[in-house]
Amino acid sequence: MRIGLLRHFPVEQPIISGWKTAAEIHAWRHQYDASPAIPGECDIGNCWAECLSSDLERTLSTASAVFSGNIQPTALLREPELAQFNTGSLRLPMWVWRWILRYTWMTGHSSQRAAAMNSRNE
Repeated sequence: MRIGLLRHFPVEQPIISGWKTAAEIHAWRHQYDASPAIPGECDIGNCWAECLSSDLERTLSTASAVFSGNIQPTALLREPELAQFNTGSLRLPMWVWRWILRYTWMTGHSSQRAAAMNSRNE
């Protein structure tokens, strides 16, 4: 069996940068998830018999552009859902937020457990 992994095409929503609050990051994440993909060129050959895809529109449109067969969408392939931190107006650089979010997700921090359970139940 051969397994391939393909990231979605770039999306119309630009990547966030600068000093942001947790609320600004949370709002951006929802905009990013709803943003359509910008179609591009991709030749994966004709080597896949099946295709599993996240059920988000940007990934489904990418999968449709590169795979001509049946595509099976699933919420299990979404990026992890992260809860918004209650930090008020605290602004941090995006590289710090990225580190904090990855750390809390990877360690199963209590601030993220409800978000993890919600994403599993979808």
